[in-house]
Amino acid sequence: MLTRKLHWQSLRSTATKWNDPLFKIDLSRSSRLSPEEAAQVSMAKDRVNELKQIDHQDIQQLYLGIRRSIDKQEQDIKQIKSRFRKWAAAKGPKGSKGSNPFDNTDLQQYLYSPPEPGCLGPGDLVEFLSGSNFIIGVIVATNNRGSAQFDVATIQREIVKVSLRSVTFACSNFMNREFIKSHAEVNGDSSDSIVSLAPDILQAASIQLRLFKRLSASSLREIAPRIPALHAFLARNDQDRIMSLPDIFSALNAEYGLRANAYNMYALHSRLQRSGDLYLPLFFPSSYHYQLYAIRSHEHLRAAENTAKAIRAGPKSKGLKAIFHELSTRIDTYRSFQAENKAFTKINHPFSKNTVDLVNSVKEFTETPALSSQMSSSPLYSLLPAALKQLDRYPEAEMFARNTFILFLTELGVYTPWENVPSREARWRAAVGLDSFEDIAQSTGGYSDSLTCIRHDFGSIPVYCIDNENPDEIDDGVSIESTDNGSEVWVHVHVANPTAFIDIEHPISRRAAKQASTFYFPDKTWPMLPKSLVDRCNLSPGVPRETLTVSVLLDVPTGRVIDRKIRCGLVNNIQTLTYTEADALIKSDSAKGLEQTWKDLKVLSKVTKKLRSNRQDSGMIEGSSFISNFEVALQSKDAQSAPLGSNEWKDHPTLFKETDTKVILVPQNMSESQSRQVVEEIMIMAGRAAAKWGQSHGISLPFRYQDFDSNDTLNEMQKKKLMNDISTFKSLPKEKANNSAEGYFLLRQITSNVGPARNGLEPKAHFLMGIEDAYTRVTSPLRRYCDMLVHWQLQAQLLREAKSDAFSGLSAAEMKEEIEKLNLQEAIGLEKQRQVDSFYKVKKFVTDYLESFLQQKPFSLRCFVLGTDVDINRGVLIDYGLEAIISTTSNVELKPSQVIECTKVLGVGLADATITLSL
Repeated sequence: MLTRKLHWQSLRSTATKWNDPLFKIDLSRSSRLSPEEAAQVSMAKDRVNELKQIDHQDIQQLYLGIRRSIDKQEQDIKQIKSRFRKWAAAKGPKGSKGSNPFDNTDLQQYLYSPPEPGCLGPGDLVEFLSGSNFIIGVIVATNNRGSAQFDVATIQREIVKVSLRSVTFACSNFMNREFIKSHAEVNGDSSDSIVSLAPDILQAASIQLRLFKRLSASSLREIAPRIPALHAFLARNDQDRIMSLPDIFSALNAEYGLRANAYNMYALHSRLQRSGDLYLPLFFPSSYHYQLYAIRSHEHLRAAENTAKAIRAGPKSKGLKAIFHELSTRIDTYRSFQAENKAFTKINHPFSKNTVDLVNSVKEFTETPALSSQMSSSPLYSLLPAALKQLDRYPEAEMFARNTFILFLTELGVYTPWENVPSREARWRAAVGLDSFEDIAQSTGGYSDSLTCIRHDFGSIPVYCIDNENPDEIDDGVSIESTDNGSEVWVHVHVANPTAFIDIEHPISRRAAKQASTFYFPDKTWPMLPKSLVDRCNLSPGVPRETLTVSVLLDVPTGRVIDRKIRCGLVNNIQTLTYTEADALIKSDSAKGLEQTWKDLKVLSKVTKKLRSNRQDSGMIEGSSFISNFEVALQSKDAQSAPLGSNEWKDHPTLFKETDTKVILVPQNMSESQSRQVVEEIMIMAGRAAAKWGQSHGISLPFRYQDFDSNDTLNEMQKKKLMNDISTFKSLPKEKANNSAEGYFLLRQITSNVGPARNGLEPKAHFLMGIEDAYTRVTSPLRRYCDMLVHWQLQAQLLREAKSDAFSGLSAAEMKEEIEKLNLQEAIGLEKQRQVDSFYKVKKFVTDYLESFLQQKPFSLRCFVLGTDVDINRGVLIDYGLEAIISTTSNVELKPSQVIECTKVLGVGLADATITLSL
């Protein structure tokens, strides 16, 4: 330590002699250094650490080397920025071909700004996981064909391909997006083509990234010592707390006064990422730019410490022996139950506290993606696979940890054999409000209609509610009203009206905003609204029901909209039909005893065909049936002995038979059902009418859009290729577009490049739906919070017109805030639905594979080839809808849209739902 101090003093004295401003810094005030000063001191100190073996006479030479390196880097920055300024002056304003690539040349002013959902693109800063290393870079191009990927420029002046799933941090506008897009050149036309950039631009990106990383490292030294104390302040006693990165930064900032710029935020993220024992990073791949963390509870830390202590003591220790004895006994009991085909049973003897702690640790590992993909630094979880192997029941535990842990928890009776593992993630449940579901679900009613004074009574007009058998909720119906002009009809869309019974600040409304939609999982439905409110508002036959009614006057021969109305209604004659019953009536030539219903459905079928034709003329892109969209369902042999849903355990597990329930995949071919198309078109018509009515009255609404022109993540070459794909797809004969490999491949490229639909404050075109003006969602308020927002806004306008003093509606600023929250919660929910469906599809695949293996039958799989990404052949299993990686020999070349037969299964990825195959 003394030697290092002397070396530092020698270096300081040399710097002072040379009158260098780099070392004219009062180190006694190091806690108050500017970020640039701190970064410079940090760099110098790092070099001083190399002085242990250097003689004092070499100090001056070493110092001069440091100074020359810094001077050269500063000169590089000045030269490059000067060059860009000249380009800008010569070639036009900012954003043109030669403009400055940096929106933020002063990194102190570069504030943290996470991208909007689905909007990562050129110029954005990202951190991604490569192997076990976290690397920062700047996106230079997007490539969404088949799998979301980016071309990223790194500090090493290389351009690499990065998968969306590996991104762990993002911040917008690190470099000028238009500049990068205009200078990026795609080498080739395949999905694995990598763009190229001029060396000057790569060098500029590299220098800016180095400065960003250096400033972050300096900030990290200041933040790191404060992380444990921050945890003690934020943590709860018995429940983990979910917080976003900005929220954690705000708590830190309140105490230490840090500026909310990007490098400070990244420094905090880096430290939290590596503090998995205190802060668990949560990753939602479709909304990765919102960094969420679970602040570990004090009870969790206690249990984790006890479990780690017991495992480290070894299998011969008294504590671990007792735990292993309990676990082995329970596993052997389960296996004997399966062999003897016994029914499920409750185990009366509870586990001990230490065993419960270990089982809960395994459960958390299984249910937390960040842990099971080895992205956490928590020391406990590196011990668990080895501990299970020592149990001598799972020899493969270390190699297939998560799959083995699911089997382990099933054999203990903690999980059912059909357990919905993705939905068990406690932190996800907290993020969408499922942790408070039971409290809200117990609401018993006492609801009163706040809109009685302005309701229009529709009398005895028949209202047709067409749905599946035994629907969870019936929230819309349609009726027909003729006019004196025989070619014109009023089509009334009557929608259940829960917002008449609860206002936007009601606890039920606030929880609905968090969940955003009802979750229809194969094992259980999680309704957005409590059963008491749904039952009160359901459009049930035999009772009058309050509605929000969207009425559209249509010219039947052309499908042209002549007029539109919005009213609060009361309907009295509700008639329910299944899709099968409605299809039969539409196809029949007559219907004895149902003449009025048959006549109305015929008119609806005629007018909706014209509405659909009009959308097709406006550019609607229809789906493909070449590879079916599968609905995942669970089929129980005996509902009494195999109840669906999760096994909520504490210390008393329940054992279930493996054969009680099986997974089935139901192909969804909606195009074959005329009544489904009728319902779809009528609901879209209502959404368009509500949006146009809201526009004409100056109402702020969550407009739904999917605007091709607003997808600014694509460069000009990619946009041109997309337009060619669209033109080619539309030129295909209908049968070929809907049911061929070529049509499916083109459709997949189009949909992945256009990007997801979003909610926004301004109306825009919905590209794939063929809607050019405005659209919102209004017909499902019992299961979508977005529709509830629309209802509140439309109701407020109707009350204003009636000169009522009731709720006046949300302002534009308030609606914008609601939309931002809605987009995030919807993205989280959709990603979880995808995870759940993929999880069960993999279980179905594994079951089929094992059955064929045991019966010694060949197991052949049809696979659709998507293309090659970074030397990996990717495809889709046609009969399962699962992503696949196809292993081939060097002399076999696969082509996109090719259908191949695979006979060997090399691996099953339960975490990412990917099957690895070979020919």
